[in-house]
Amino acid sequence: SPLMRPVNLSPDLPAGPFAAVIFTSLQGVAAALPCRAALPRLAWCVGGRTAQEAQAAGFQTRAAEGDAESLIAAILADPPPGRLLHLRGADSRGNVAPRLAAAGVPAEATVIYRQEAQPLAPAAADLLRRPGVVVVPLFSPRSAALFRAALPPDHAADLGLVAMSRNVADELQGLTGRMVVARRPDAEAML
Repeated sequence: SPLMRPVNLSPDLPAGPFAAVIFTSLQGVAAALPCRAALPRLAWCVGGRTAQEAQAAGFQTRAAEGDAESLIAAILADPPPGRLLHLRGADSRGNVAPRLAAAGVPAEATVIYRQEAQPLAPAAADLLRRPGVVVVPLFSPRSAALFRAALPPDHAADLGLVAMSRNVADELQGLTGRMVVARRPDAEAML
């Protein structure tokens, strides 16, 4: 029962040239495909999975360790010569481009997709109303907040909350059930 549905946008990109693009999600890579020809070859990616997707789209990639902090640190340690363009979603928490710019690396951001909230599927709501363990993997603070809001007030399930990061877990404070935070912010650690 996805809590969000991606909607790719067709924004006007800022005038280039850019030395590299920045991707902080798989969806950012997918949304950038229609304008691929106008983008530089180099892509800084938040983590390995995003880098794999960008590489498959024809980018030369450099990957961080799965979160905005490691991405910013990696770029600051080896900044490309020129401006950076962060292609991101409408809901973003890392402030990547402003933080890079404040540190002296010219960067700007363009919103290239948004995630529309979706209600719980009826089958998911029914499952949450029944006794038993329900494992709920949550990959972003926004998905955690949406789950919290969508959780039926009469739920009887014993929740097994799996948070991708501490930021995700913070959005779940106060919910009863067992919570596990992944050791690293990536899909492999979530599993």
